Amino acid sequence: MGVSLLSSSPAFLVFFAFSTFCLLADPALGITRHYKFDVKLHNVTRLCHTKSIVSVNGQFPGPRIVAREGDQLLIKVVNHVPNNISIHWHGIRQLRSGWADGPAYVTQCPIQTGQSYVYNFTIIGQRGTLFWHAHISWLRATLYGPIVILPKRGVPYPFAKPYKEVPIIFGEWFNADPEAVISQALQTGGGPNVSDAYTINGLPGPLYNCSAKDTFKLKVKPGKTYLLRLINAALNDELFFSIANHTLTVVDVDAIYVKPFETETLLITPGQTTNVILKTKPKYPNATFLMTARPYVTGQGTFDNSTVAGILEYESLRSNLHSRISLEKLPLFKPILPALNDTSFATNFAGKLRSLGSAQYPANVPQKVDKHFFFTVGLGTSPCQHNQTCQGPNGTKFAASVNNVSFAMPTTALLQAHFFGQSNGVYTPDFPSSSIIPFNYTGTPPNNTMVSNGTKVVVLPFNTSVELVMQDTSILGAESHPLHLHGFNFFVVGQGFGNFDPNKDPAKFNLIDPVERNTVGVPSGGWVAIRFLADNPGVWFMHCHLEVHTSWGLKMAWIVLDGELPNQKLMTPPADLPKWPRIVAREGDQLLIKVVNHVPNNISIHWHGIRQLRSGWADGPAYVTQCPIQTGQSYVYNFTIVGQRGTLFWHAHISWLRATLYGPIVILPKRGVPYPFAKPYKEVPIIFGEWFNADPEAVISQAVQTGGGPNVSDAYTINGLPGPLYNCSAKDTFKLKVKPGKTYLLRLINAALNDELFFSIANHTLTVVDVDAIYVKPFETETLLITPGQTTNVILKTKPKYPNATFLMTARPYVTGQGTFDNSTVAGILEYESLPSNLHSSISLEKLPLFKPILPALNDTSFATNFASKLRSLGSARYPANVPQKVDKHFFFTVGLGTSTCQHNQTCQGPNGTKFAASVNNVSFAMPTTALLQAHFFGQSNGVYTPDFPSSPIIPFNYTGTPPNNTMVSNGTKLVVLPFNTSVELVMQDTSILGAESHPLHLHGFNFFVVGQGFGNFDPNKDPAKFNLIDPVERNTVGVPSGGWVAIRFLADNPGVWFMHCHLEVHTSWGLKMAWLVLDGQLPNQKLLPPPADLPKC
Repeated sequence: MGVSLLSSSPAFLVFFAFSTFCLLADPALGITRHYKFDVKLHNVTRLCHTKSIVSVNGQFPGPRIVAREGDQLLIKVVNHVPNNISIHWHGIRQLRSGWADGPAYVTQCPIQTGQSYVYNFTIIGQRGTLFWHAHISWLRATLYGPIVILPKRGVPYPFAKPYKEVPIIFGEWFNADPEAVISQALQTGGGPNVSDAYTINGLPGPLYNCSAKDTFKLKVKPGKTYLLRLINAALNDELFFSIANHTLTVVDVDAIYVKPFETETLLITPGQTTNVILKTKPKYPNATFLMTARPYVTGQGTFDNSTVAGILEYESLRSNLHSRISLEKLPLFKPILPALNDTSFATNFAGKLRSLGSAQYPANVPQKVDKHFFFTVGLGTSPCQHNQTCQGPNGTKFAASVNNVSFAMPTTALLQAHFFGQSNGVYTPDFPSSSIIPFNYTGTPPNNTMVSNGTKVVVLPFNTSVELVMQDTSILGAESHPLHLHGFNFFVVGQGFGNFDPNKDPAKFNLIDPVERNTVGVPSGGWVAIRFLADNPGVWFMHCHLEVHTSWGLKMAWIVLDGELPNQKLMTPPADLPKWPRIVAREGDQLLIKVVNHVPNNISIHWHGIRQLRSGWADGPAYVTQCPIQTGQSYVYNFTIVGQRGTLFWHAHISWLRATLYGPIVILPKRGVPYPFAKPYKEVPIIFGEWFNADPEAVISQAVQTGGGPNVSDAYTINGLPGPLYNCSAKDTFKLKVKPGKTYLLRLINAALNDELFFSIANHTLTVVDVDAIYVKPFETETLLITPGQTTNVILKTKPKYPNATFLMTARPYVTGQGTFDNSTVAGILEYESLPSNLHSSISLEKLPLFKPILPALNDTSFATNFASKLRSLGSARYPANVPQKVDKHFFFTVGLGTSTCQHNQTCQGPNGTKFAASVNNVSFAMPTTALLQAHFFGQSNGVYTPDFPSSPIIPFNYTGTPPNNTMVSNGTKLVVLPFNTSVELVMQDTSILGAESHPLHLHGFNFFVVGQGFGNFDPNKDPAKFNLIDPVERNTVGVPSGGWVAIRFLADNPGVWFMHCHLEVHTSWGLKMAWLVLDGQLPNQKLLPPPADLPKC
């Protein structure tokens, strides 16, 4: 289960530039082949309609990958487009290399904009035809290409060598954007619009309007044999295929040889490949011949009822023949294809497919079965959202399921969650092994057509022999389903119609020479039985290859555990495996981010530091600017980035969910605008977090109930990894690989829940250039301090030569309070790439000296103060520091801890039997149950909030001296109301009521200037004279010094309701928060925009 973030973007292209290099000379071992895939935008015209699609080097379909059995492939995919990308190498076994399989959120997080990933796998025991395609949303509509696997060098085909080999790949063409097609269908709950044409090698052919010139022609010579490598890459349709007046001999399916048989027509489902021998006529036939494909249809929905055609054209043996007989005047023969619903043909064709079963290519069918499974597959419904009209059956939404479980895609890749033992909240291992409620599967449909939802998997011990029966259902009408299993081939041991009979049908199973495949059609109104050996550790997707059914949830996953031997274990993940969602944009870009909630928790996402000018509805804090997104609901955050460039981040903004739900926001300058520093060689986000072995939600829930302090985290993390200084964590270490003599822009983010952090890289100096997405005057430092909620961009200049050493980068807390804390250190490794080609062979990395940085003492407030004082705005003509020189309203806020009363008949664990609390001006903020912004906008504040937040402490005291006897706080949902364009000066004063402590305060909706700070009590008569009104640092989060104060100024030029709170999550939970309400201005561009239609309801 998970929350999916889908970034809206235009259609785009994948550009595949590739080259091949032989690295291993021994042909018995195979060679290593390198390909590079660059993803870019490209225009293509079909049916007289031009649009931007995914294509390859200006080619559509993409170029073929050619390899031999035994070869290793290294394919680097670089994403240059706004959409997330992942590529699946369909049918490749991926033995122990599941990280390279490709389905998004199953074996990997997708490759985000500006990022790359090298798919590394070896082809074992396969030869024939497979294909590659995108495996995220409907991007495979145009992003696909053939994989040609030749036998090992010197090994012949088990049939006569053909004269020529020709890939023929079927697809579907949409005049509309396929992403918009499925997006609309999922929103309305109805069926998606169908394609406008089928294609052969990207061309629709002469039977469509405006398409005669876009026709695939296969030119052949008489008396020759051609190996046609047929691939069905269509999104949603099984296809009949035939060549007029010619017979085809089937010799291979899904890269496995079969007993050859002749046919005039074949059936191929999406996801299947079929190699056929075409033997041309012995003499020039004085005719041309159409090759056509059209759908095999079993369901009740709409479909593309059209026919794609190519032309088989004979080359004349006599050079002058074409001058005497125009090709256009030759007779054109058309094949006769089966009827659209000819299930009899489909059944007979499938029945002819048998494994070759020779000594060299045996059919190793599992004869003993360890585990039996029975899966129902079919359509169903899900309820329509509240206040929505849906277009599915009887006002519902279409859905699809396996054993009535409609699969909910996670937002953490299943394989990563499994490998790192972090499945909690990602998936559950309780996928039902059979239908929970048996019924007459192919008879009268049940009255209840609703499906359940979940991210459930089947867990198998290594080498389990599996028998799986897949049963079609008639819940919304019987229909054929081509099921594809990743990571394995399977044997199709039986199939039939009606309901599977476990007592009678197994007796008819073919356990001698059943066909071996990776994709099989579950017959309409029938069943299919397969067997496979679970000899490949990892997480393996299984889904219908009709893309609409996959989108509706007809999918599940198998986890195969490691075996005992080293060669039976999943390999460790590659260093460049894509991580959490990274948002990349430029200053001035508009972002539309659809968040879909598939988990039981309520969800809201905050785009931390984004100004949200007039777009407060997109800010994200639950019950402040929006009600949370409830289970099964979605919301599109719509905002534009104005006047910001640098690094920010996104995170959950409800309870403690941001413990794991966070990621970077990279804001590049406007196109053509340089950085105010030398362009770095590479940019690397580094995000600090905290890891809890327990559920963070349970941690804070227990603390709030008992009134005590929460349990601390078990580790800090760098990019999600704790590193080698923790037990059982050496393999979970972030490594930054660098080259000598280069500059790297490190985008540092503190997403930890409760700790400010010191950070340093051993023997390296960092240059600070940006904080909170605002440029600063550069300065050098060996160590920096970063509070939760802050970001810092630093330049790392690597050593000019290979240093013969590796270096730890470490972070540990800066601690000022008296409570318990996680007193541990997270480490990553800075590792230099060797320039001399032989260096790593002579010096093992493990034997190199490892240098460790020296961090300040845990309570080194002197360092913290000095570091903060070095931060100054760049203050250039292009990037001025527009500090408000005149102040309209002054505010003085005390911030700190206190207590609240223990409930009657309860024992509390706070000071003196009370509960811990926190406050601003002694008001501990009570969260409403209606969003403040909605209450304000619709004039319904009564009972939600009051506009009487005190502008200064009601009872002044010696804030940093001897604490008062009364530590109790008041409670309320009180706001400050500001007229538009009010210039504000706010002094925030730490208190020693329960001990002085630093508090990182974050203000939503604004940046502010830190004009002054000091220790002790703020003196309004003396301290303002020391304020820096020339070049103070501009931020969105600032640390109130322990036992001191900080002064900020900002202009209230952004209408809406804006949260301000301590970014130590425990203090926020205790009430150290409040909100500002900025009224509309008089001009249209000074008013809050109206709420979006999909704003979540409470």
